[in-house]
Amino acid sequence: MNWSKSEFTENDCRVEKALFWGVVDSVRRSWNQLPQMIIELYEQLKPIYERHGFALSSA
Repeated sequence: MNWSKSEFTENDCRVEKALFWGVVDSVRRSWNQLPQMIIELYEQLKPIYERHGFALSSA
C-alpha cells in the first residue's frame, strides 16, 4: 500500500483523538459514579466501626 505522508498523519491524528476522548469519557463516567461508590462503602463499613466502639457521624 502506498500511503502519502499527509494521509498517514491525518489517520494517526484521528485515532489519537478517538483514544483520547474514549479515555476522557470513561474517566468522566467513573467520576460520576464515585459519590455512590463512597456511600456504599460507608454503609458497609459503618456497622464494623460501630461494633468496635467508633461512632461515625453522618453529618
